[in-house]
Amino acid sequence: MKTKAGIYVHIPFCKQACSYCDFHFSTSLKTAEAVTEAILREIQQQPYFEGNPGIQSLYFGGGTPSILPMRQLGPIVNALEKKFGFADLREFTLEANPDDISGANLSLWRSLGVNRFSIGVQSFFERDLRYMNRSHSAGEAADCIKRAQDTGFSNLSIDLIYGTPGLSDTEWLQNLEYAAALQVPHLSTYALTVEENTPLWAHIRKGRQAEPREESYERQFAILQNFLDSRGYEAYEISNSALPGHRALHNSAYWYGLPYYGFGPSAHGFDGGRTRYSNIAHNVKYARFGSLDEIRSSEDLTETEQMNEFILTRLRLLEGFRIAEFRERFGPEHTETLLQKITTPAGEWFIHDVGSVRLDKPYRILADGISARLFF
Repeated sequence: MKTKAGIYVHIPFCKQACSYCDFHFSTSLKTAEAVTEAILREIQQQPYFEGNPGIQSLYFGGGTPSILPMRQLGPIVNALEKKFGFADLREFTLEANPDDISGANLSLWRSLGVNRFSIGVQSFFERDLRYMNRSHSAGEAADCIKRAQDTGFSNLSIDLIYGTPGLSDTEWLQNLEYAAALQVPHLSTYALTVEENTPLWAHIRKGRQAEPREESYERQFAILQNFLDSRGYEAYEISNSALPGHRALHNSAYWYGLPYYGFGPSAHGFDGGRTRYSNIAHNVKYARFGSLDEIRSSEDLTETEQMNEFILTRLRLLEGFRIAEFRERFGPEHTETLLQKITTPAGEWFIHDVGSVRLDKPYRILADGISARLFF
């Protein structure tokens, strides 16, 4: 079967800065028109990956893509379809904030071909939303989900954050229960992390806000796992859970090492083999580029880097990885070395099914750290 590819488009604009976010964005829309035009140029100049794989997923992220009007979103979608073709397109996700999801916008986005939304809810409690400096209210979070469903959009994902100071275990469970009651089929759940040079990091350093506590992460992750089991959600990746038939096609491509194009400031792309590229995280410089080499840097992964990335991404998945696939890609000697690392002294972390290795449930929260101990 021919490999399919994904496309990610980064829209680097937001209404306001969430306190915890370290993604590339601007709260000024002054460069929006110029950045949009630059994205169109980038699409036109992008060389095809080897074999020109068909496009199975399209994802507009950010930033806040829902902030852009149709006169800017539409030409980007049209340019992508003209360049790559959408004959194989199965999933078109738009990240959206609750306060942007109006009936009028839903109709416009449908006309673009959007068939899935990733909604930045984060919490159904006002206190948490204020702590994170979100632009929407708890009421808007619930209302926008119902509005999207009433308009015929059933393929929805929402983001929820746990570990915020003041969020009790009971309230965290209530967040999850409310999402299930709203019949949201996909949940992306993240522990609040304090990244350097974010507003949250600065507020904590100055004593203006409380710092998240590690023990809260562990308890609330356990609550999450028990909830998912009881409600029929499959925790197919550490931070992503879905009802049957609702796994995120686009994000799954990242974890399985499939190719994806990236467009826009700070976007990344990967050819599915060994070459990865990234764009400059600067709106003004990006908007002025004439050729791709002015905004792009690329790297060819060494075999060691490829093996380590394979381990890191696959152990985040419920299924883990097939030993035969690792052997086919990296050879019997490296496979034997990896199996020795897995069996001693860390054997208790893993479940060995027939021909595959995956993390045992109690250790999934430690996936990244465990993976690092297996690195070559």
